[in-house]
Amino acid sequence: MPLWGSVFFCALGAFVVWQGVSIKWSIQPSHSWDYTNRGLVYFAFAGVLIVLSFIDFASMRLPDVITLPAIPVFFLSGFAVHEATWLERLIGTGAGYLFLRIIADFYYYVLKREGLGLGDAKLLALIGALLGWRALLFVLTVGGFAGSLISLPIVIWSRRRQPAKRWKRLLQTWTV
Repeated sequence: MPLWGSVFFCALGAFVVWQGVSIKWSIQPSHSWDYTNRGLVYFAFAGVLIVLSFIDFASMRLPDVITLPAIPVFFLSGFAVHEATWLERLIGTGAGYLFLRIIADFYYYVLKREGLGLGDAKLLALIGALLGWRALLFVLTVGGFAGSLISLPIVIWSRRRQPAKRWKRLLQTWTV
């Protein structure tokens, strides 16, 4: 990872911790642990997502060593955050996994090749375990939109380069 990336993520982590601590001191003492827990849980959650995104970018795989233990850890830590009820988080865990699992199995049975790994399904289950099923709708919508914004210029750019290569090969073949 380049130096600017390390500095950025260290600054991001420091900001999240600072926000958790400053919120703790700025409110009444009876609710201070709730906001501190929330900041620490979201800091750990962001850290896991950042690590998984770098691993996925480098190897196109999401390791079970991180995703499988993180699902129950973040499900249980959801009790400290109080964003969603335990039932919403349980539904989010199952729905997140099953949604992508059904798509991956359908793709595999129709085209006879793997198009979507189950690491993505486990990652969505991890997100649902902490944030609940309602957050999954937002995550899928924003993720699909962001993926389209990133991949469409790449596809257009690569298709513009391919005809030039084809003409070049055609001219080389013709001149021989």
